[in-house]
Amino acid sequence: MNIRFETPTDYFAIAQMYQLVFGREEEGYLAAKVRS
Repeated sequence: MNIRFETPTDYFAIAQMYQLVFGREEEGYLAAKVRS
């Protein structure tokens, strides 16, 4: 899977997708990556 992060909005949308795929446990990790 080759994902290019074009914009912060795209990154956020992808993070939400990953949250749905991997579950709530990953939510904190994804939120931390988005903020940093």
